[in-house]
Amino acid sequence: MNPGGYGGGGPPPGFGQPPQGQPGYGQQPQQPQYGQQPQYGQQPQYGQQQPQYGQPPGQPQYGQPAQPPYGQPGYGPPPGAPSSPYAPPAYGQPPPGMPGAGYSTGAGETRLMYEGTGGELFGKMFVGLLLTGLTLGIYMPWFICKMLEYFASKTVAQTPAGPMRFSFRGQGGALFGKAFVGMLLTMITFGIYAPWFVVNMLKWGYENSSAQSASGRTFQLQFTGQGGQLFVKYLINGLLTGITFYIYTPWAICDIRRYMTANTQIVENGQPIGTMSFEGQGGALFGKFLLGGFLTIITFFIYLFWFEVDLKKFYYENTRIQIGGRTYSVSFNGTGGENFGLQIVNMLLAQLTFGIYSFWGITNILKWECEKTVIRG
Repeated sequence: MNPGGYGGGGPPPGFGQPPQGQPGYGQQPQQPQYGQQPQYGQQPQYGQQQPQYGQPPGQPQYGQPAQPPYGQPGYGPPPGAPSSPYAPPAYGQPPPGMPGAGYSTGAGETRLMYEGTGGELFGKMFVGLLLTGLTLGIYMPWFICKMLEYFASKTVAQTPAGPMRFSFRGQGGALFGKAFVGMLLTMITFGIYAPWFVVNMLKWGYENSSAQSASGRTFQLQFTGQGGQLFVKYLINGLLTGITFYIYTPWAICDIRRYMTANTQIVENGQPIGTMSFEGQGGALFGKFLLGGFLTIITFFIYLFWFEVDLKKFYYENTRIQIGGRTYSVSFNGTGGENFGLQIVNMLLAQLTFGIYSFWGITNILKWECEKTVIRG
């Protein structure tokens, strides 16, 4: 049988054809092509939807949703019309009105990469340690700044909006002055000034660190805490830790970490655009300390590598970043076995090379830690 519309010869009488003598000025109505809507007044082919009486052609086929007029609720705008402002953004793109490139927009994940090499680290640390020794330790602040600058320049965050690079511009002279005054005041106050010293150093470090997105936007961290507040935290947590014979230590760690993250802001051009928080609880950390410490002892410290990874996961996974109304979580995907393998190889090769391989070992650890760190929206 050759249905109408597939070749020569008219359609034989049968299903879908009007009976003989049907009005129509004596002409046989033309059968529509496969997949096309029959003309007004014609019968549809088998499997096609019967149009309602009085409706024009162009109605959707059976099982297809009707396209509402533009501006009416439905499945979206018609072809060629501008997308709705409430439509979801394309993959990897920030929604309208949100900050642009530079951090994950929730459509993907952000991963860290470390691009340094063991040879570079060996050269910088060799020179820095040599100068520190020759100057009886005076060069140490300059050495620290050089290393922070190097580590920052070799760290890249691969975000859905493009790579973000880090930089550190602190100078050794400024660090020398802050460190000298801070340590002096800490000594003459028998450690009481230590919280103020910590806050000053943290603020200085954040002020001299920045991250630049692929679009050229620059972001920084800003610490808003005060030395007096941190002193109270240290005092209370120290007392509770002492009177409980160190049982309170996990709660103290979580409390201090919660305070530090709560007072850390993400700023752009001096304007806050995000905050951080820590949700870890002392009870959960106490359990990890108890189990990890027990397994470390009975395995003659072999489990220490797994314990280290377990603690890192706890700290990371309980850290939240809030930017532009979105919340981002941090996770660490490394395993204790990977940590064990890296550390054992590094220790063995460092001993065989009289410590020279230590710089390559440090580089391998940094690369592993960065590659296993993920930020998701």
